[in-house]
Amino acid sequence: MARTPQEVFDRHRQALETGNFELLMEDYADDAVVLTLDGAHVGKEAIGRDFFGRLMTQFPDVKMTFEKTAVEGDLVLIQWSAEASTMSCPLGTAVFLIRDGKIQRQGEWFQMLPKKA
Repeated sequence: MARTPQEVFDRHRQALETGNFELLMEDYADDAVVLTLDGAHVGKEAIGRDFFGRLMTQFPDVKMTFEKTAVEGDLVLIQWSAEASTMSCPLGTAVFLIRDGKIQRQGEWFQMLPKKA
């Protein structure tokens, strides 16, 4: 039986909080899409390489905080923030479309501010 949207997001959140990239990528459907204002990352491989890979390389010590979560049917909306040694992200939002136990679509917006050395 497929996991509920809440169960998928709970595991996704745990993977983000612990930096478990393998577990994180298991939540995505093979043909998933992550949409940002910089463009679309289409397919699980591109999401891992181009979206998360780039972020994890630039900010390997990032610590995320999940502020608010709303779930309605197969939609999950979150508000989050993050801190790393080189940047601060005071506000981020994401919306997930989760069906058949996998993230099918994700829209992501966040504000990144470099920290002064």
